[in-house]
Amino acid sequence: MSYIFGPNEFEWYWWQLVNRCRIIEDKDFSVKLKIKYPTPEQWLRGIEIYKQEYDLAIQDGIRTYNELQKDFINRYNIFTTEDVEEVERLNTEIKQLKRELRRIKIPILFRKKKDEIFEKEKIYYKVLLKKMKYYGETAEGFAENARNIYFAAVCTYRIDENLQEQGLLFKSYEDIKKSCSLEFVKFLAANINSLILGYSHEILRAMARHSYVRVQWRICRKTGINFFGFPVEIAKNAGSLFQNPVIYWTQEQINLCSWLLYYDDVIESYGPPEWLLNDDEKLDRWVEQKVKEKEAERLKSLGTTGRDAYEHEEVIVFGQDKDLIFDEDSPYGRGI
Repeated sequence: MSYIFGPNEFEWYWWQLVNRCRIIEDKDFSVKLKIKYPTPEQWLRGIEIYKQEYDLAIQDGIRTYNELQKDFINRYNIFTTEDVEEVERLNTEIKQLKRELRRIKIPILFRKKKDEIFEKEKIYYKVLLKKMKYYGETAEGFAENARNIYFAAVCTYRIDENLQEQGLLFKSYEDIKKSCSLEFVKFLAANINSLILGYSHEILRAMARHSYVRVQWRICRKTGINFFGFPVEIAKNAGSLFQNPVIYWTQEQINLCSWLLYYDDVIESYGPPEWLLNDDEKLDRWVEQKVKEKEAERLKSLGTTGRDAYEHEEVIVFGQDKDLIFDEDSPYGRGI
């Protein structure tokens, strides 16, 4: 399954990623805002708030994620066998629709197919919500929400029709808690969480394959210049582009560069055909097979079959690296 960008969609994703932000607009709240990725100093305060809220929740006897799964979701059969099967079925259908999307060249049919995929994904996430809606009422859920409200207070900016900043939306962390409706606070916190987690790996892989990104990536690797640096609007004023160290990068910037390195390693090591690079599932299976074949040849040249290691896939270095970099179960490995 590979993500296909619609008209102008790549540019919209790319420049928000480069500028470490999200432009959000909601007709229900009649707002158009810019949310910036938290600075290291803001992260430090956010982590402190998270810890304080988590400790208070534990003292009040609120379940952790693991306790909720064990003592509630499983015990009361909240997410049934039928739900699991429906999620798997919908996931298969969405993959098939995305394969069909890749073959469409006519813009109006392309948009129609994307709308069909979007509707199918809404059903998919609605089923998942039967389980996930309870996780907000855990110790981790309360702590994360408090942290995100703080980030919303210090990272949300009013913007004009030209997307120029008009100052912070809130005066302080205390201001957001007493001056906004609960629904608006939830809206902001959800968008903050989306920015922190970053784009999905599907979207980032599509970016990593994009010619515009790959050319810049190759230039940076050849010259030693950092790929990401200050947000573009700051960099222009500073007169120094792409100079920040990696520690200042957003999670989605780190994930994008990890995928770029993955493709570099695959191309340099195995030289796959160009068409294969555009199909995520087929490429990953092909690489796994190539790694196995290469390791089998190495072991054969050493005069041993290495059967135990081979059968347990302990020799698949790519797989181990990807698990570390792209762990979708970690709080920073998921995306929208």
